Amino acid sequence: MFKLTPQKRRPFDGLLIQAIFCILLAQIMACNNHSNQGTVHQNLSRAVCLSVSPTTETIVSTPCDGFEQAFSAILKKRELSDADTLRLLGERISNLKFDTANKELDIRGKFYLYSNSDTTVVCFDPFGNVAVNGKLINAQKGLYKFLTKIAGWNEYPDSLKK
Repeated sequence: MFKLTPQKRRPFDGLLIQAIFCILLAQIMACNNHSNQGTVHQNLSRAVCLSVSPTTETIVSTPCDGFEQAFSAILKKRELSDADTLRLLGERISNLKFDTANKELDIRGKFYLYSNSDTTVVCFDPFGNVAVNGKLINAQKGLYKFLTKIAGWNEYPDSLKK
């Protein structure tokens, strides 16, 4: 039979574990900071814009993933294939800087951007916030205005303007 004997605890065991934990945490933080910048493809083959009026009210916030289901009865759809519009849209979504804030958006517009290699999803709310593939980006008024113009939000109440 085997006899179990308690092992003595060495005084530096706790410090070693803390040091390893700190190194792992630093590595994770470095990876997160590196991923705060991103390049979205520029060569778009087509795009689809889905939107509702920015003044459309709901009881709860509508997330990007639930947008089509929440507004299926009133959704406006617009297919984009004009080369100039796709080029401008591709330029505006390239080299984005992502925000580290964990903000819940109340989505009223969504774009599907298609290229030969992948699909990018861009969602926006009536308050100037934009998320790309589920990640909030730093405020870019030019991009937001461009998206809302394509969505047909030419005029909306002053209470919704930033």
